[in-house]
Amino acid sequence: MVYEWAYKLGIPRGGDTVIYTGALYQLLPYIRTLASYLSKLEETAGVSVFLRVARKLGLEDVLARTIARVSEEDIRRQYEILERIALLLRRAGVDYGYLYEDDVYPGTVLYLLGLEDELRDYAREVYGRLKALNVKMLITIDPHTTHLMKHVYREMVEGYDIQVKSYVEVLAERELTRLEMLIQP
Repeated sequence: MVYEWAYKLGIPRGGDTVIYTGALYQLLPYIRTLASYLSKLEETAGVSVFLRVARKLGLEDVLARTIARVSEEDIRRQYEILERIALLLRRAGVDYGYLYEDDVYPGTVLYLLGLEDELRDYAREVYGRLKALNVKMLITIDPHTTHLMKHVYREMVEGYDIQVKSYVEVLAERELTRLEMLIQP
């Protein structure tokens, strides 16, 4: 569950200002494992042939569960990073919530692959969802999501009016000192 870390901290659901991960950070261990496996597969049997056969046999879900196994330690490490960021924001006096199951993927891969039409449609959907939840400001965790939501969405979605800041920007504005950040919460 990509939002288990937020439950642990008791972060309120929703609000005007939310931490937005787009689930990207939490899925990183799975993405790394899958990419490594597919890279090895490409060197041998060929990914496209293998995936076509799996699709024809209806085995995509089984394949994904089998090859994307990650250690609990890798998952825990990603969650700990998110927890630390959330606690730093809390210590800095930032009032924020989290979207839990509505913390949807921002479409980074569409952007990186240059699929502008697909991204434009997807960005409109994500924006509509965020607006329906009355989100006014996103505090992003990673630079890809920050760039996408701050600049690309603004160009692609007419009337885009959600403020976007990385957690580093927010902490800098609050003048949280390096010493304060190093002290355990």
